[in-house]
Amino acid sequence: MKLWFKFSIILFILGCKEIKEKKYGQPIEGDSSYEVIINIDNFEKFGQLTNRILEFSCSDSIPKIQIRQKNSIANLYINLDCDPIPFDPKSNYYLLYKDGNFIGLENDVISNSQQEVKEYFESNFIYPKYDNSNSSPFCYLIIIEASKDEKTAGLSELINNLIIAYDALDTNLPLIIHFWNEVSPPPQAPTSI
Repeated sequence: MKLWFKFSIILFILGCKEIKEKKYGQPIEGDSSYEVIINIDNFEKFGQLTNRILEFSCSDSIPKIQIRQKNSIANLYINLDCDPIPFDPKSNYYLLYKDGNFIGLENDVISNSQQEVKEYFESNFIYPKYDNSNSSPFCYLIIIEASKDEKTAGLSELINNLIIAYDALDTNLPLIIHFWNEVSPPPQAPTSI
């Protein structure tokens, strides 16, 4: 009986691995009871996901996307403005999410290769802080845009690959990810006869 008890205690201790929680984005300091966990896989379409994040952001809650990794949990704080400002989709910080892939500025598909994602990170997502004296790096900024009808299947895996590539950079600069709904082009003006 004593041997069984000791054996079960040892198994219990070996089975308890500490799960680390990492924070990405701009977590708001304060009461964590305002944080709302969002699981990407619970939303079929990108528009549903961004609407839910916006709903939480505009009601004084703090939305965070939680992505489970092997021995850790990545908490990605997504802040959407209730009155979003326009941005230039031709900037380096922009990724289009379409058909389960990230598409970069040059219409190149970003593969899931960790080395390729890391190289893309280093050359495209560094965001400078402009002040009177210099333009030193401020953060790694990624704007993920998709149509409202785009399916979210595979999005959490792609974001996880971005997080892994960011961690491989071993930097003190924060990672900030924003979601954006693709804006439809305006209708063409009628042609005169």
